[in-house]
Amino acid sequence: MAELPNFEVEEILGEFELDNDGNQIILKTADGKLNDKYGRLVNRRGYLIDPVGNVITRGNVFIFYKEEIDFDDEIPAPYSFQKGAVVTKFNIKNFSVHRRMRKKDKLAMQDEFIEREY
Repeated sequence: MAELPNFEVEEILGEFELDNDGNQIILKTADGKLNDKYGRLVNRRGYLIDPVGNVITRGNVFIFYKEEIDFDDEIPAPYSFQKGAVVTKFNIKNFSVHRRMRKKDKLAMQDEFIEREY
């Protein structure tokens, strides 16, 4: 492993919405790619990746080669231990289903608001 640039673990994690159980939601597209809520590529552990699979920061700064990541998409120690306090569990959802549920929730909130106002 080469010398790493200074980075915080939060910088290499995608940003996710939470489900009702408090799990972070990774969105899976029709072609099988995993995304955070802004459509950035992530792996199964929520780390931001480039199209080749290398771990990068939110500013697209290279951090780890794909070969340095273990079989479970976890980054090397001691960096992976720092992540424990930051992230809970992940829940992978189909993007189209997630989008439909968000729209349904939004409509329900609008109806509730209208009822409350009148």
